[in-house]
Amino acid sequence: MSVISSRYKLILAGIAAGVLTSVIAAVAYNSQNATAQMMGHDMGTGSMGAMDHGTMMGGTGSMGAGMQGMQYMPGMVHDMCQWGGDMSQYCEPMYHVMTSVREVKVGDVEPTGEKSVMVTLRETYAMSEGVTKRVVVVGGSGNLAGAVIVDAGWKGTNTVQLNLEGNGTVFDHQSMHVHIFPYTGS
Repeated sequence: MSVISSRYKLILAGIAAGVLTSVIAAVAYNSQNATAQMMGHDMGTGSMGAMDHGTMMGGTGSMGAGMQGMQYMPGMVHDMCQWGGDMSQYCEPMYHVMTSVREVKVGDVEPTGEKSVMVTLRETYAMSEGVTKRVVVVGGSGNLAGAVIVDAGWKGTNTVQLNLEGNGTVFDHQSMHVHIFPYTGS
C-alpha cells in the first residue's frame, strides 16, 4: 500500500508542478504582452508600431495579423483583414521600418493614397541640436517602390510624402518596408 501511495504522491506532485509551470508561464506571457501594449509594442509580430513608430505602426494596419491570440484592451482597434479572401477589403499593410542614420528614426507611416504613404520622421535623441544631414527615405513592397530626399535643418519631427511607382496599390500588400539611408549625393 505504501508503494502505491508513494506513486500517487509522485504523480500528483508531477501534475501539480506541470500546472504550476503552466500558470506561471501564462501569467508571465500576459504580463509581458500587457506591458508591451501599454508601451505601444506589437509583441505578436515582433515589430514596433505608430505612436513612436517604433509603436503600433500605422495604427490599425500593423496590428491586424500580430494581435491574434493577444488580449484586447478597451479602445483598441482590431483590423479584420483576411488576406486571400473573396471579400473586397482595403487593408493597410504592416510596416517594417529601419534606419541607417543614427540621428533619425521612423515615427509613423500612413497611407495617403493608393500609391503613396506619409512617413513621419523623428529625431532619435530628444535633446539634440536637430538633424544636420540629408537623408533618403526608401520604401516599397512587391512591384511598388519609391524614394524621397529629405533636407537637413529640421528638429523634432518631419513629415514627408513617399510616392510609389509600379503596379498595384499600397492596400494590395500584407507588408511594406520603409528604410532611412544617409544621402551621399552632391
